[in-house]
Amino acid sequence: MKIDQFLFKRAFWPFVIFLLAVLIAFWPRYFSVLDQPIDSHFHAHGVSMTLWCLLLILQPFLIRLGYKKIHRSLGYFSYLLVPLLLYSIIDLLLFRMQGAQFLQNFHLHFIALVVNSSFVFLLLYGLAIYFRKKTQIHARFMVSTVFAILTPVTDRLVYGYAQPLIKLVPTIDRVPIVPVVGFVISDLILIILIIWELISGKKPIVFGSVLLIILLMQYSILHFHEFSFWRVFCEWLVGIN
Repeated sequence: MKIDQFLFKRAFWPFVIFLLAVLIAFWPRYFSVLDQPIDSHFHAHGVSMTLWCLLLILQPFLIRLGYKKIHRSLGYFSYLLVPLLLYSIIDLLLFRMQGAQFLQNFHLHFIALVVNSSFVFLLLYGLAIYFRKKTQIHARFMVSTVFAILTPVTDRLVYGYAQPLIKLVPTIDRVPIVPVVGFVISDLILIILIIWELISGKKPIVFGSVLLIILLMQYSILHFHEFSFWRVFCEWLVGIN
């Protein structure tokens, strides 16, 4: 099957798998305790992220069924959902960083993980919207938003079900950088998509560009804690509290 056929007819299946992974990863500390009081910071993020996952499933499914008007209306809904999602991410970050008087290298790394991945998510989403009238490009950028939000899921799956992998990742302040597992998965999937494009007779311009963006994001997450400008930014950000 050529890649365009997959993107427009079966792309919802990978997102179904991603949603199942989200449910498994966040089941112990979120979905299984929805009947109990949950801090509003966590709940806002959980609801907005779940809605985004559902949107990723519904949109290609609607295209497959030919419901383009409904697909377009849900696209307009994303104009509201994405800002709320990004706000919930930064709000949760600031909530978690409350009381931090001195930022260690791991704190700087964690802030880079949250802030930089959020920026890349917004960039890829923005590109998808910009190219909304060029359906092939639009679909590729929208699919790619997953690569910016994969590590919260893979981190929890590793800690819950694949702990031997923890010994293989680098550390910062002696803390394992488990997001590296998610980085490797993202890179491998993008490489597969690029090869699939070539096999399908396409130039892998979009997925090639996404791979470059994701690699730059990964570098920043792993190394920004080494730079003084990042410490200054993080201290300002945390000081907002």
